[in-house]
Amino acid sequence: MNKSNQILIKKANVADLPEIYLLLEELNLPITGLSEHLDNFILSIHNNMITGIIGLEMYGKIALLRSVGVRSSYQGQRIGDDLMMAIQEYAKFKSVERIYLFTDTAEKWFEQYGFNKISNDQLDPILQRSKEYSLCESSVKMLKTSKALEGYK
Repeated sequence: MNKSNQILIKKANVADLPEIYLLLEELNLPITGLSEHLDNFILSIHNNMITGIIGLEMYGKIALLRSVGVRSSYQGQRIGDDLMMAIQEYAKFKSVERIYLFTDTAEKWFEQYGFNKISNDQLDPILQRSKEYSLCESSVKMLKTSKALEGYK
C-alpha cells in the first residue's frame, strides 16, 4: 500500500467538528451531545478526509459507545474493525469496566466484538445522563464488560 492509500487512525479534535457533523448526518447518526465528549472520539483519515468515526461517552468506569460509522465509499475495507480495535484499546487504557451501546442496525456486527444484547432494566442508570439515551430508547441495548475487553478481537 503506498502512502496515498494509507488510512490514519487519530484522536478527534475541535477542528474536526464541522466534518464530523457532516459525516454523521450522511450516516444518519445523531450529533446531539457529541461535542461534550469529543476528547473520547477516534477518527479514520484518508487523503485529509474523515472516513470513519467511533467514540465513547465516559461516565466514570462506564462508557457509552456511540457514533460508530464509516463513510459509504469506504465501507468494506475493514476501517470499522480498525476503529473498533482502537476504541477498545482506549477503553482499556481508561480502565472502563463496562461499555454499553444502542443500535438499530448493527447488532450482529457488534456481537463479533463480544457485545451481548441486554434488556432495558440491565442498562446502567448513569447512562440516562447521555443526550443520546432519549434518542435511542427503542434501540437494541448491548453490553461488553472489562473481562471481555481483556480479550478483545
